Amino acid sequence: MDGSNRASPAPLWRWITVNATRKRFDDLMTAFHADSMAALRASGTDEEYEEREQLLQDIHDLQTDKEEKAKQNERRETNGEKIRDAAMSTMKRKSFEVVEVDGCEDAPPSKRQSRDSSQRVAEAGVVVASLVEMVAKANEVKAEEVRTRQNGA
Repeated sequence: MDGSNRASPAPLWRWITVNATRKRFDDLMTAFHADSMAALRASGTDEEYEEREQLLQDIHDLQTDKEEKAKQNERRETNGEKIRDAAMSTMKRKSFEVVEVDGCEDAPPSKRQSRDSSQRVAEAGVVVASLVEMVAKANEVKAEEVRTRQNGA
């Protein structure tokens, strides 16, 4: 050092905030999207990518993949809810049909419940088995999709 007692300037990281970082990132991504669209409109010329552009492209691809996975998970959950609702409505309908077929509406409720409980357990077992089979098939389809994507990439 030169021996002077001058205070060094504050480090740059003290002025960097989360909001400023996020704004800079958003600005970079906006500029990247604008450049990408302009490049797509250009007439088939090969462009050399700088490191920053390559990193921005990677981030864009990761964001797109994350959004697609979120949509797939949402669809899967929605389909699961539909399957459960359908199974429950089928079980309710079958239990009403059994009561009507038996013609035991005038029997005491305790007798009807004891007779129907074994049937309900059997029906529940059938429903659970069919749900397990559907889930297994869905998992096989999903695994095949993953393999196809991995082989294509």
